[in-house]
Amino acid sequence: MVARPAVRFRHSQLRLTTATASALFWSDWLLLEEKTISGVPTAVLGRDGLIRVFWRSPGNELFVKQATHILGGFNRPAVKLATGVAGDPAAVLNADGRISVFYRGTDSAAWNVTHKSVAYTDWAPADSLHGGIQGVPYPILAADGRVEVFVRGGDNNLWVAQQKTPDATGNWNDFVKIVDGLTSDPKAALDADGRIRVFWRGRDGAGYYIGQQADYDTWSPGGTVKGGLASALYPFRSPLDGRLEVFATGGNKAAWVAEQKTVNNDAFEDFVTLGGGIAGSSIPARHTDGRILVFVRGGDNSIWYAPQNWS
Repeated sequence: MVARPAVRFRHSQLRLTTATASALFWSDWLLLEEKTISGVPTAVLGRDGLIRVFWRSPGNELFVKQATHILGGFNRPAVKLATGVAGDPAAVLNADGRISVFYRGTDSAAWNVTHKSVAYTDWAPADSLHGGIQGVPYPILAADGRVEVFVRGGDNNLWVAQQKTPDATGNWNDFVKIVDGLTSDPKAALDADGRIRVFWRGRDGAGYYIGQQADYDTWSPGGTVKGGLASALYPFRSPLDGRLEVFATGGNKAAWVAEQKTVNNDAFEDFVTLGGGIAGSSIPARHTDGRILVFVRGGDNSIWYAPQNWS
């Protein structure tokens, strides 16, 4: 299977669709949960081959629904993982394959819930990383095996917290400020050499980024991708040539993309338009043949996608 978008429909129920690996043909929408959900759900493929979908309820609770087998089927009941959840969830795999789910709590702190063991069944109690954040955290597994979590603070600055050691899901360094001037949630991706690069929209509506230096610890001065943006930036590394592709919604409500000039380069081409009249963000995903698919919500509130054929 290539992709399984899980979305919240107008009536706030959770539904899923599946595409085949051989061609971009999509199944009918499958109702996963009859109960009302809030915000935007997120799905992640586990090390055990099972998809898990996470969402927030109107009662500020975090739920997960797990696939029954690797080919699909969601017959198991949803499981409540946490309470006091104020923001959408974001999930990442630890180095040992355990899933950690991060969210903003009703106390404005960053929180996470993690699998107890590599059996990938039970979940540990929610744990606070503290801090005062807004929006949705962005966790990523770094090249050294530690998870790093990037957040937009209440001061509109970019902050990061790191696991002290790989898989130390309850042992974190304090948040450290990196840069200021964010007007969107941060998003991150790994360069081909494993260095983290973080993207955000600045006060002037342009796209900005900062990347780790060769020591995988300190940060470069950063750079900008010009353009008047209406959304956060979503970076995605191409499986075909290793360059980062950065997607965003322009002020003209079209999907835009900017490409890294060469693999691991600190410079990016300017944004070019992919067209379309869209609402919200442009979300990339990978097809099994290596091409990138971009998913958007159209002006008609339908889901649209475009397979990669840009130069």
